[in-house]
Amino acid sequence: MKELTVKGVFRNGLISVFFQGFPVLTALIFVPLNIKYIGDALWGLYSLTITILFLFMYFNIGINPSVNKKLSALFGVNSEKSNIQELLSNGFYFNLVSALVIGGGMILLSPLIVDLSVGDSEYNNEAVSLFRLSGIVGIFSLLISFFRNVYEAKQNFILVSSLRAILSSTILIAPSFGYLIGLNIVQSFYLVLIVYALAFIFYFWIYFKDFGFPNIEYINKDVFKSLLY
Repeated sequence: MKELTVKGVFRNGLISVFFQGFPVLTALIFVPLNIKYIGDALWGLYSLTITILFLFMYFNIGINPSVNKKLSALFGVNSEKSNIQELLSNGFYFNLVSALVIGGGMILLSPLIVDLSVGDSEYNNEAVSLFRLSGIVGIFSLLISFFRNVYEAKQNFILVSSLRAILSSTILIAPSFGYLIGLNIVQSFYLVLIVYALAFIFYFWIYFKDFGFPNIEYINKDVFKSLLY
């Protein structure tokens, strides 16, 4: 584990700012195009969908930042691998359960959410489909958030920032790209699902190489409480 220095913090900050520029540039280009191609009503619906998707990051109730902080401390003292695996396994399985519960609830309750938020409109069917898809993408999003905090603790900011830029940009590009190849708004959101699923698979692969498979036998209420508090 590299020692965190002032130079390192400055370098990591520059990396983060550099990659954050990509979603900003994407928004400046593609938001007007999205409105032009799919219209105000569908863009408003799509914006509501991705807002719900972004809210998934809050359902870890602070566990992931806690993992980041504790993992950084364990790296700093060259802790035993079993201690690191125990911490990460508790964090991963909490996120997995949270993702499945919240995402599953989103999928099941989408008709009710649409009725409360959109009401009667010509786009009700699209809204239900989009909200259900956001529940599925949200499952991947919450798990990706866990991996992102792990690799922030490892100071791999190029990996973290580049994948964050790709995911954020894809959400904005999908409607216009889908329109150009003849997809409707729901089909376009499947592109977002595919990119998130690939990002999850990639994160899980490098995580497996570094730390092994999350071991459910490491689940420990004391470790979980320490993360929660």
